[in-house]
Amino acid sequence: MLLVGLPRIYVGGHYPSDVLAGIILGLAGYGAARYLQEPSLVRQVEGIFKGKTWLRALGQLTVFAWILQVATEFRDVVWLKSALQYLLK
Repeated sequence: MLLVGLPRIYVGGHYPSDVLAGIILGLAGYGAARYLQEPSLVRQVEGIFKGKTWLRALGQLTVFAWILQVATEFRDVVWLKSALQYLLK
């Protein structure tokens, strides 16, 4: 955390509050991932998707769209919104 966060502050890439928020969100994500890896919870979540191919595909499409937005820094994904509006007409 410090090897990446502090230089970003030093070179002006981020404010200290940005780095602190990133650390907090990262730790929260880590905690959520640890909790979600509990075997009983994994079986319950897998049971939701069992036999529902459309729901699994929708979930995978949602994750793909989110990763695409993060990868392109949100501002370059305007086409995705317009494409979805076109498809839903």
